[in-house]
Amino acid sequence: MLMQEKIYGPQEFIYKKGQIDSRLIFIAKGDAEIMYERIFFSSTHQSYASKFKNSKIFRVGKLTLNEWVGLQSILKPEKKSHTLQCQTMTHIYYLTDQDFQHVLKQFPHEYYINSYTYQFKQSKSLFIKNQIQFSH
Repeated sequence: MLMQEKIYGPQEFIYKKGQIDSRLIFIAKGDAEIMYERIFFSSTHQSYASKFKNSKIFRVGKLTLNEWVGLQSILKPEKKSHTLQCQTMTHIYYLTDQDFQHVLKQFPHEYYINSYTYQFKQSKSLFIKNQIQFSH
């Protein structure tokens, strides 16, 4: 089985802003909040320490039972732009990007069908968008 399980306690971080996390994460039990940090600059000559005094955390969403996050991360690992913190005891199941690639190699036909379908939908929506713009 390629899915792995991990249990987090209340207030534990599943990942933090700036970390590279290449997992597709499913919430099996519990709650996790999505938080963004915004740093407010009052001067270009602020010291590094004073920048943290002018930051604010925005809670923008919550993940609960059967919700997931990380689709972009599994396709293209990047630094996280937000933090995911557990609010309660939280059980997750996750799939790493390496395991995802392994699955794709086992079922290449399904991957190519889905890939071409996605590309077709993207090109079709772009074509329709261009038609609307040029008709006005």
